[in-house]
Amino acid sequence: MDSAALRELLRLHVIRLVSSNTHSTLPAVCDRLGLPVLGSESSKRERVSASFQSLADADLPRVAERLLKFHPLTAQDRLRSWCGRTF
Repeated sequence: MDSAALRELLRLHVIRLVSSNTHSTLPAVCDRLGLPVLGSESSKRERVSASFQSLADADLPRVAERLLKFHPLTAQDRLRSWCGRTF
């Protein structure tokens, strides 16, 4: 899978972390996933989006592995990722 496709696939799952975390827990979550930790001046969504955007393409596979390890996907998400459709 090329980097652009992997980034697009991961984007939704990384952004979803906003809803299950607080401003104070986001740095630890980003660190655990291998995402750059950014300042605390903006909204959670903006911080996570900026962190993910600043991630180098070479680091995407590592973040994908950690995302699956620490935040397993639901069956629906796995199917959507596999075939690109919503069920």
